[in-house]
Amino acid sequence: MTSFRENNTIHPTAIIGSEVSMGTGNIIGPYCVLNGKVTIGDNNHFETGIVTDHIVSIGNNCKFYPYVSLGFAGEMGAKGDKLPEGKGVVIEDKVTIREFVNVHAPYWWDNTKVSEGAYIMNKAYLAHDVQIGKGALINAGVRLGGRACIHDYANVGMGATVHQRSIVGMGAMVGMSSAIKKAVPPFAVVAGVPARILKFNLIGAKRRGFDESQLLEINEQFPAVLSGSHSLESHPILEAIEGFLEEHSDSLITFR
Repeated sequence: MTSFRENNTIHPTAIIGSEVSMGTGNIIGPYCVLNGKVTIGDNNHFETGIVTDHIVSIGNNCKFYPYVSLGFAGEMGAKGDKLPEGKGVVIEDKVTIREFVNVHAPYWWDNTKVSEGAYIMNKAYLAHDVQIGKGALINAGVRLGGRACIHDYANVGMGATVHQRSIVGMGAMVGMSSAIKKAVPPFAVVAGVPARILKFNLIGAKRRGFDESQLLEINEQFPAVLSGSHSLESHPILEAIEGFLEEHSDSLITFR
């Protein structure tokens, strides 16, 4: 049975399915079709034509621009499209998803997830089981293959393609129209087809609030950091990079 708390604004053309649960302060715009087991928190804004299916969980204070699609079966090709029971799309708090974005249901993992504060630009494609970290920026036209993982505060440039099961590390920057087929280390700037490491993401690191003098030292020795031969003192960025390199040593992107 549909369950709404008070103070929601629902356009008369919107269709709300029988399994939808909604908090308070939400705005549901014209011609939205919310089907499936959909749980919506508080103060979310759905513009025209948002469509959901299967299982979708949405937090608080999110904004969905026109014609976003959430929760439909992932594109599995010859394997056949399937919607596993009990698995769905999770959208955390303060997420913005712009026009014509598709976020598909999971197939292998428990969810397809967009974490708190992420910003997904128009016409991006998030395939089954994709994981988007906190504060990540997915630019217009990005294509993320199944099980691709974009870690916290990473920035994937306009039109880039991330191959299935590939990983973009925390704070990394992917140049526009690049092709990612391996693991991108944290705070690396990569570009090209296939992508190669260009430099340290000094600007991205500064935005995380780290001391600039320490960042300049990491920037100067970044190739040595990636090869494990640096002479720097311990630093959270170094720890993040070293842990990532240890975990993904057999699938790393290389320098140009």
